[in-house]
Amino acid sequence: MVISHKYKFIFVKTAKTAGTSIEVFLDKYCGGKDILTPFAFPEENHKPRNYKGIFNPFPDIKDNYSSKKSFTLTESGSILKDFFTFQKFYHHIPAYMIKNRISEEVWNSYYKFTVERNPWEKVISGWFYYCNSYKKDLNLEQYLRFCKDRIERRNRGTGVCPYNYPNYSDPTTGKILVDRCVRYENLQNEFKEVLDKLGIISSEGLNIYAKKGHKRRNYQEYYSKKQRVFVEELFEKEISLHGYSYN
Repeated sequence: MVISHKYKFIFVKTAKTAGTSIEVFLDKYCGGKDILTPFAFPEENHKPRNYKGIFNPFPDIKDNYSSKKSFTLTESGSILKDFFTFQKFYHHIPAYMIKNRISEEVWNSYYKFTVERNPWEKVISGWFYYCNSYKKDLNLEQYLRFCKDRIERRNRGTGVCPYNYPNYSDPTTGKILVDRCVRYENLQNEFKEVLDKLGIISSEGLNIYAKKGHKRRNYQEYYSKKQRVFVEELFEKEISLHGYSYN
């Protein structure tokens, strides 16, 4: 996650959408008072800063309690842990928590953006990333079950489970909280449009890289028909909102 007071924007990080590459890119344009959260695995040319602090945890807990899914002690416990460890912001923090933890003036006046990706493609990316980074030996079927369990318990995804809709929507109303969802499939062009809007002048393109250097086949080659439908049901909100399809 990035909050730039210099350029007045908030970048909400989603999973398996080049978020790390974007944050590394933005680092060089951020000032000393801007906020950049640390990664699970540190990256060169990225300096986390100003992400620690005191915040009121009760609005987050209230939103969690009022959400469409039942009250989850796991999520509320995580919020309280953040509070007691002064972890005000973290890399996959959802937009509604950012909104609760900053001033209304900053939230309303800053440009908020995120990135979304075809669910069938990002699931394959998440599968490779999770197995490699955390030394897990899961086949695709097992990984899909893992994602389903993760989503049901936390009502949102994380870096290891790329269910991004809750990261940029209101948990009680479903309203989209960002000003723009950049499409990963057209990332270079749309990210350039965002930079232009923010007044960030750059002659270099975004350096998108595959974490750990994995080279994968087309995502369609990995799925059985049953698994394809499973993803369609699990990521129904993202597919409906952004018009994604398997083909």
